[in-house]
Amino acid sequence: LAPYSRAIVVDGFAGPERFVATSDGDSTSAYDEGTFSLHISEPGLVSGFPLSEADDPLAGQDFAALLRIDETTGDGMVTIETRSDPAGRQWVFAVDPTRQTWEVLQFDTESAQFVTSTGPYAYGTAGSPRPLETVELRVRDGFPTLLVNGVDVAAAASAVLPEIGNRGQVSFGALMTSEGKVPFSVSFDEIGLYELA
Repeated sequence: LAPYSRAIVVDGFAGPERFVATSDGDSTSAYDEGTFSLHISEPGLVSGFPLSEADDPLAGQDFAALLRIDETTGDGMVTIETRSDPAGRQWVFAVDPTRQTWEVLQFDTESAQFVTSTGPYAYGTAGSPRPLETVELRVRDGFPTLLVNGVDVAAAASAVLPEIGNRGQVSFGALMTSEGKVPFSVSFDEIGLYELA
C-alpha cells in the first residue's frame, strides 16, 4: 500500500456502477467487462467524473489520485482535474499518450476555457511510444507531483508545477485536443484516491 496510508476510493469497475453511462452526445461513457471507457468526439471538449465524493471532499490531507489505463486511441489526453486550490483556481493535469506529452491547464474565467499553464513537455518518444499505463497525481502540503508510468515527469523536465491546495474535489477523465481530428477514447482498468502516508 506504500506510499499510501489508506484508500479513500478505489473502483475496479467490477462491482456496482458509480457513474452514469451515457450514449448520446459528443461525450459518451460505458462499462465493459471490468473497465470504464470514455469517448469524446468534439475537439476541445473536456469530460470528467468525480474521484472524491461530493459529500466528503478532501479536507487538507495529503492525497494521491491514481488512474490505471487499459488503452487509448485518437487525439486527446487523459486528465486529473483538481478543484482544491484555496485561491479558487481549477487545474487539469493532462497526458497525451499519442504525442507522449504532458501539460497543466488552468481554467480561465474570462474566456471560459482551459489554457495551458505549464508545458507541454515530452515524457516519451512519439516515434516509438510506450503505452500509457498509469497517471498519478500526488499532492503533499498542496504541492503536486505528476507521475506518468511511474516516472516523475516534472522533475525529468525540470518543470515547476503550481501549488494547487488539498481541500476540495478531484476528478478524472479525458479531453479531445482542440486541433484533434480523430475522436479520443480511453478505457480505465481502475481509478483510486488515496491518503498519502
